[in-house]
Amino acid sequence: MRRKDNFWKIIILIVVSFFLINLFISTLLVKNRVDQKKLAQNFLELRDQISFSYTPKHDNLNIFVIPFRNKGLMNKDFFKFRIYLDNKVIREVDFSGFNIGEVSDIRFQFTPIKDSKNKEFKIEIVHLSSSENPVLVGVSGDATLAYTSYYKTSDKIKIVLETFSRWLERIRDDLGFFVIWTIFLLGSIFLFKKYGKV
Repeated sequence: MRRKDNFWKIIILIVVSFFLINLFISTLLVKNRVDQKKLAQNFLELRDQISFSYTPKHDNLNIFVIPFRNKGLMNKDFFKFRIYLDNKVIREVDFSGFNIGEVSDIRFQFTPIKDSKNKEFKIEIVHLSSSENPVLVGVSGDATLAYTSYYKTSDKIKIVLETFSRWLERIRDDLGFFVIWTIFLLGSIFLFKKYGKV
């Protein structure tokens, strides 16, 4: 009986440790968290400019990661990444073809925009010169710019609550995998108890 009690204590300790480690990483080590994401389905030539409207779900928006392609590393032109609010440029990042690899996710990091939640911004990438070898920029299925946006974390309690919410969303979005994994885990525990020497 004592061995069975020890077995369950070990299982509970492993589960709790896993939970606490994930929570520690989420709250203390991860400083920038995903706000929204649109995967690239195709690439289009960037000869002039491309722009789209963006409404963050969180305050302190501070990073955009956008997929690019620079075929043969031929393009050396100059570009600007801009964020507009009420038709005014509030953030701007310079970059060039030298920053873009054959296939690259270019990171545009800027001073966090406070009170960015639910505000409508215009995101724009401008090609400042001409080239016979234009870079390509990733676009999603609806032909708008592909990206992953991030916001800077600050409120630890809020981060903990969001972590719980994300776990629940993952379970809901992939319930089949969760059920199969749970059955496998419980089955493994049952077999270990039945045939193991614990």
